[in-house]
Amino acid sequence: MTWKSHIAIATACTIPFNPALIPAASLGATAPDWSEEILNFFGVYVEHREVTHYLYIPIIIISTSFLIDFQNILFWFGVGYFTHWVADALTPSGVPISQFDNHRIHFFGGKIKTGAFMEYVLAFGFLLLVVSFVKPLDQF
Repeated sequence: MTWKSHIAIATACTIPFNPALIPAASLGATAPDWSEEILNFFGVYVEHREVTHYLYIPIIIISTSFLIDFQNILFWFGVGYFTHWVADALTPSGVPISQFDNHRIHFFGGKIKTGAFMEYVLAFGFLLLVVSFVKPLDQF
């Protein structure tokens, strides 16, 4: 999936609960990809959808947030990271669970191709659906 779609999905998951932390969730939703680029820049070569895409990473982030995150920023970053993993599981490439398992997870047969029209229909359709059911912010 593209960054636009990852951000749209993370926004859709965050807006009903804490719209102020959409930036944290969006940063988390793109973290698996930009962290690859940072690692590569520093000479630690990682393949796309490998090390930074393991399922236990967002689980650790979210779990840690319950211990040290008093503003919920880390929690929503972790939620965004998790939405990235779920969205990538919809693609033909799928995503790994961990380095100890060679299988890749594919949801719904992994039929959503990155950058294809259906990716945007899914991501922005989900965002539109959520936004249409959420109260306007001035009514909170």
